[in-house]
Amino acid sequence: MRKTILFLLLMGFFISTFAQTQMRGKVVDKNTREPLPGATIVANGTTVGVTTNVNGEFVLNVPQNAKTISVSFIGYETTKVNVASNAMIELLSSSQSVDEVVVVGYGVMRKSDVTGSVAKVKVEDIRKVTTIDAAQAIQGRVAGVNVMSNSGNPGSGVKIRIRGIGTINNSDPLFVVDGFPMSDISHIAPTDMESMEVLKDASATAIYGSRGANGVILIKTRSGSKNGKIEIQANVITGFSQVAKQLKLADATQFANARKTIGATDDIINYVLDQQTAGNYLKGTDWQKEIYRQGTNTRYNVSILGGSDKYSFDHGITYSDDKGIVKGSFMNKLIA
Repeated sequence: MRKTILFLLLMGFFISTFAQTQMRGKVVDKNTREPLPGATIVANGTTVGVTTNVNGEFVLNVPQNAKTISVSFIGYETTKVNVASNAMIELLSSSQSVDEVVVVGYGVMRKSDVTGSVAKVKVEDIRKVTTIDAAQAIQGRVAGVNVMSNSGNPGSGVKIRIRGIGTINNSDPLFVVDGFPMSDISHIAPTDMESMEVLKDASATAIYGSRGANGVILIKTRSGSKNGKIEIQANVITGFSQVAKQLKLADATQFANARKTIGATDDIINYVLDQQTAGNYLKGTDWQKEIYRQGTNTRYNVSILGGSDKYSFDHGITYSDDKGIVKGSFMNKLIA
């Protein structure tokens, strides 16, 4: 009799333990009502969990001992809901959660878990710069990253050195744009970028191998929204440049007197000094004034954004009209 009672108790325990409730649901953004693919759903108190599909839908076999589930997604606040046969779960975006994660290699990590040195560039600041070169736009914005112009000519390009010269021959960093390694980002306009991170130390080689020895700059380009609406954005930014300080040079009369002091004589020096004696002070030509001017740089951008729940698009055209501080120097560039 005791064995029978014990057997029934054990059977009841196993039945209650393995009994499950099938829960179907959909996870969406609370503000935009867009589905969130890849959201994590876990039955509280257990290790049972699933992720949502491309439409934000999921099917979870909830053990009987679990009364609630937790729903989480990067950039959103974690929500707990009661177990039900069908549920529409709304997640509220959290800007604080976005700031606490960074893109590393092919995934994301919390800042507290990143052992290497990672710097996040504020794309909003880059978009306010008049230059059309994305590499030049990060100049002076990241500690340990030196951006040097190849020359003073407009559109001459820049060299980027992360924490100095790391290797011989080529010390350029590796650019990774939307997961694709590149050696140049001159074809990407600052207005087309959504995020930028800089991996500054040798830990980048664990992901990218020897190509990341000089550091890695990760860029993610923006995409359109999925609310079915088409948005048109247009902006024009103009900047000015000038010579910070001109050299203080001698004029013609001062130069002639200096040459006479060291004993040099020729017809030009004698002519200038004779004019000075006659009361005509000759200054000559100020060549700095003749060749320098106030430079201007104007950037035009037009973008069309849109999409649906299955796709999104962002098509933009950026044009730059750059006139250098030296007369006759200019650069016109179009990125589409």
